Amino acid sequence: MVSLMHLKKCLNLAATAGQWIILFVKKLLEVLGVVKDVEADLLSKDFLRELFTRLHEKVSIEAQKALRLGLA
Repeated sequence: MVSLMHLKKCLNLAATAGQWIILFVKKLLEVLGVVKDVEADLLSKDFLRELFTRLHEKVSIEAQKALRLGLA
């Protein structure tokens, strides 16, 4: 049986993890140059997929530039 103390610890852990995720997403948006307030209700699966797709595209472009400069 789950005690009230264990339930509180789980809720605190979930809240802390949620805060870290929001901070991570804010940093990703900063890297991408997107100015947007991030709230937990915005973090849908589609939003995160689009975010990581844009990040992948940006990293790919930067890697290609670095390779061109290195080969020049």
